[in-house]
Amino acid sequence: MRRKLLVSTVFALIFLGLASGQSYSHDETMYFGDQIDVGEYVVKYQNDRGDDVLQVGRWTDTSFRIMKEIEDDEIYESEGETLEVSENLSIGVGTSGWDEDGRYLNIDLISDKDIFSSGEIDSTAPSKIIVSQDDSADVPLTIKNDGYLNQTYNLSVETNASVEASFSFQDFNVTEVYVEAGEEESVTANLEVAENAELGTYKVSIVAENGTKLSESINLEIRGAEVEREMSLDINENYMASQPDETVEIPVTIRNSAGFGYIGGGSTGAALENVEFEVTAPDSWDYEINPEGFSQLDTRERRQAMLTVDVPAEASPGDYFIEVSASSEQASIESPTQIRVNIREESGMSSVGLFLMALSLAALIFVYRKFSRR
Repeated sequence: MRRKLLVSTVFALIFLGLASGQSYSHDETMYFGDQIDVGEYVVKYQNDRGDDVLQVGRWTDTSFRIMKEIEDDEIYESEGETLEVSENLSIGVGTSGWDEDGRYLNIDLISDKDIFSSGEIDSTAPSKIIVSQDDSADVPLTIKNDGYLNQTYNLSVETNASVEASFSFQDFNVTEVYVEAGEEESVTANLEVAENAELGTYKVSIVAENGTKLSESINLEIRGAEVEREMSLDINENYMASQPDETVEIPVTIRNSAGFGYIGGGSTGAALENVEFEVTAPDSWDYEINPEGFSQLDTRERRQAMLTVDVPAEASPGDYFIEVSASSEQASIESPTQIRVNIREESGMSSVGLFLMALSLAALIFVYRKFSRR
């Protein structure tokens, strides 16, 4: 069965004597023996029992129901006339003739609704996407052809952002996608953000166009390029000896270690904001860290705090552990630093020893004087 479209498929607005005043039209050339499916309708230009027939109908559950039909000379004498098939479909009869492919008839499919090129486009992506400079974001799309004709949609992006768009379909890079009538296809839009793109939030409209312009919009927030954010603690005294009812002081140094070791005079890091210390001590042990934190720690900056710990008077001899960590809005210490405090048993032998020493000294003096007189 032969079928040839006109040199171009025309989707145009025409005016009919309808209440709405607006209709949509699709011109097509039919060769003798052709059959065109237009959604639920079927248009036939063929021979039926020896007669040339232009026939429009649709299939029911059991048979083909003819809705409009003209035969033989009536076809060719109806040039310029419009045949009303249903509430939303009419057929304009055009010129007929012969060419190298055979006998043909031009017709104009007309509807008071855009049933030929209508469609939908939507995405499962969130309405706002955040992406960094020199990075990219993928936007999954579904294009549905609600029209009566197969369509090829041209793909593009409309935005003021410094974004370069490409589209992929079934692992191929494409600029258009073919969607059969009543079907849908999945396409992915890849949005590449320029390295020097201006920061801000931009509206990005992803467009699929063929007769009807389908558009899906998202908000794209462009942020600065990703930077290294890291912090570390330096505590030199990881082991301390103390006794009950004593106070120990431990210097704690916090640093923004992003960019340390970077060669070339620059830095890959960024400032840390609202840095706070976190201390875990044994039960009944009082402690204070001063200051408790810093509002900002610039790249490669070091700051020191003093941790003061009061050992309870009733503390038993043995090892106790204090954990120190820190966090900020951008980064945190992955593993806390552990400080070991060894509590030694308090002994009264010192005073006894002094007494014995004094007693021994007095005895020695007594013996010396006694024997020296002799």
